[in-house]
Amino acid sequence: MVFKVSFSPKETEQLFLTYLRNPRNYAEIKKRLFGEIAMIEFRKNLRGRLYFMATLTGIAVVSSFFSIFAEHWGSFGAIWIIWAGFMIGLGVALYMAYKDDFLVLKSNEAWFQGFETIAHRSKTLEDFIIDWNLRKDIAEKPKEEI
Repeated sequence: MVFKVSFSPKETEQLFLTYLRNPRNYAEIKKRLFGEIAMIEFRKNLRGRLYFMATLTGIAVVSSFFSIFAEHWGSFGAIWIIWAGFMIGLGVALYMAYKDDFLVLKSNEAWFQGFETIAHRSKTLEDFIIDWNLRKDIAEKPKEEI
């Protein structure tokens, strides 16, 4: 599962201190939220959904053989109509989940790039807090005021 980054101000300050004092832990946090680990989870989730769709297709094929051998053509048609409905629904859900998870990963990446830009410029926690708050103020102001 992919999670959207939403740190509280206190957590952001702690992340900055981790960035300065313990780069290995910071890299691990970053990997979990948008790096390699997040991409592995993203692919695993996608693969699981595809396996589920393949399993439903297999069940429909096996059920179809029973209908063919029993010569129940109405059942045969119903199985494939139900299968088509499930595949359309699952396909739409799969596309929406893929799109949402991909956008969350890109959003997390942008957040960390902004964080690292400000953290790299700041030498102390106080400097970081000031720069971080100014970044939010600039982003919230209309362009005419800046």
